[in-house]
Amino acid sequence: MKFSRAPYLPHPNTVKRKTPAVSISNGASPNPTLQAANACVTLWPVMLNLKKFLPLFVLPFLLIGCATSQITNLTPSRLPRKDNGQYALAVEWDSRQQSLIRDSIKASVVVGLDQYPMQRTLMLTNRWETLVPVPADNNVVTYRYRFDYEYRGFPTHQLDSKLSKHYQLFILDK
Repeated sequence: MKFSRAPYLPHPNTVKRKTPAVSISNGASPNPTLQAANACVTLWPVMLNLKKFLPLFVLPFLLIGCATSQITNLTPSRLPRKDNGQYALAVEWDSRQQSLIRDSIKASVVVGLDQYPMQRTLMLTNRWETLVPVPADNNVVTYRYRFDYEYRGFPTHQLDSKLSKHYQLFILDK
C-alpha cells in the first residue's frame, strides 16, 4: 500500500477545499449550486498547536487537586495574660494527599529556635494542641506550625514536612 502526501498548501494556516457543485435537474433547467465552489477555513497558529500542548496545560491542575493541604490556625490572635505563663496553641491540618500515612504525622510549634511537640486532640484525627510558655515580659509571640510525616513512595516510605506561615499571638495585660 502506497501513501501519497497531501498537496502543497499555499499558507500553513489556510486550508482550501473544493466542494463539488450539487445540482438536481428536473429535465428543464439546472438548479443553482447549494454551496460556494471554494470553501476556505483559516485557523489561528495557536489552534494548530493546541493538540500538542493541551496535556501540559491540564497536568498541573490534576497534580494540584491530588496533593493539596491546608493548615488552619485555631488560636486567637489576642489572649489575656495568664498567671502561669502557659498559652494553648491549636492547629488543624487537612491534606488530600492519598499517599500520606496518617499515623506517622508529628506536629510541633516552632517559636524562635525552640520547638514544642503537639498532641492530637481526642476524637479528631486532624487537630493538634499544646501549651507554650511565654515569659512575663514578652507581649508578642511569633510562631509557626511544623508537620513531619511519612508517605508511601517508591520503593519505600519517604519523609516529608510542611511548615505553616508565621503567626503572631498578642498577649494583652489585664
